[in-house]
Amino acid sequence: MAVWGTFLVFACTNLICFLGVVTFVPETKDKTLEEIAELWKPKDEKQSNAQLEVVRATADPK
Repeated sequence: MAVWGTFLVFACTNLICFLGVVTFVPETKDKTLEEIAELWKPKDEKQSNAQLEVVRATADPK
C-alpha cells in the first residue's frame, strides 16, 4: 500500500506541473523569433531598464 502512496504523490506533482505549463507558457508554434521575443518582453518599463543594466554589467569585462 505504501507504494501506491508514492505513485499518487508523483501523479499529483505531474498534474500540477502540467497545469502550470498549460497556463503560463505561451504557444510558439509557427511564430517567428521576433514574435516570440515580443511574447517574453517585459510589460513594465522599469523591469526592462533593470534587465538592460544587468546585460551591460555582465558585458563589461572591467
